Formats: sequence, structure tokens, C-alpha cells
Amino acid sequence: MKNLSLYTLLATLTVGATPLLISAKTLIKSSASAKAEKHAYKEIQSEEEFAAEMSKPGTIVVKFHAPWCSFCKKMEPEFEKAAGMMKSDARFLSVDVDNPKLKDLAQTFKVMGLPTTVIITVKTGFMTTAELEKAVSQATGKAYGMKTTAVPAPTETPAAPEKMAPKKKSVRKN
Repeated sequence: MKNLSLYTLLATLTVGATPLLISAKTLIKSSASAKAEKHAYKEIQSEEEFAAEMSKPGTIVVKFHAPWCSFCKKMEPEFEKAAGMMKSDARFLSVDVDNPKLKDLAQTFKVMGLPTTVIITVKTGFMTTAELEKAVSQATGKAYGMKTTAVPAPTETPAAPEKMAPKKKSVRKN
């Protein structure tokens, strides 16, 4: 009889706990999907997904990170804020280098340290030399022979420099 009541108690607990377990699973799933949706950037899950993003024209900001990286964790709110502020000007993507599906992607971009941020401008179609120079200049911060406004030539010719007298050699006395 003792065994029967123990089984009855277990059965009652199991049946009574089932709705709680179902609610807990639903809650866990909804919080996981809410976490995925809460970011202003897109978390890349596969190389195919990354390739699809790269096929679209525009500017793309890619953050390579790992969950164990302390600097990555520190950068997370900064990246989130930037993605929210600039979402109309660029697409922000996040790549977890610990994801086995994305390891080749990190190697392709020569990721040697974490976090690594890559800014890519994708433009389809013909580009003139001037457009290429402008894009490279913006990316590197250097001017590459870009046209600048001309400085007017001086109206006077500068005076010829005066001849300097040769230096006298000093003689030492011992």
C-alpha cells in the first residue's frame, strides 16, 4: 500500500506539473526569440545568410566576436547603439566565430583578434576612377590624388634668396 500511494503521489505531481513544464518551455522559447529580435543588428547563422547580405548593395558593418571574449562583451552595447543609430545608412551584422558554420568566414576575413570589425561598401555596377578613389579614401582616411580646389598662383614672384657667406673654419689652439 505504501508503494501504491507513492506511485499515486508521483503520478499526481507529474500530471499537475505538466502544464507548468509546458509554460516554462514556451517562456524559454519566447525569451530566446525575443533576444534574437531585440538587436538592431542581424546575427548571422550561416555562410549562405552572410552571402545573401553581401549580395545587397550598400554599407555593411560586420562584428566578429566570441561569447567568451571580455572585450567582445564590453563592445556589445556600443555596437548595439551604433547599429540603432545608423541602421538607415548601413546594415550591421554579428558573426560568432565559435559557430562551426562560420569558422571559414572568420578565416576569409583574416580575423586574428577579437572583436574584429569590418566595414564593407558593396556597390554594383560601373565605377569611375573618381568614385573608386572616393570610396578608398573614405575607407582609409587617405587622399588618393583626388581633385582639390586649385590654389591661385601668387601674383608676385618671390625674391631670390640671398647668397650666404661661406662659414669660416675655426682653428683650434692647443
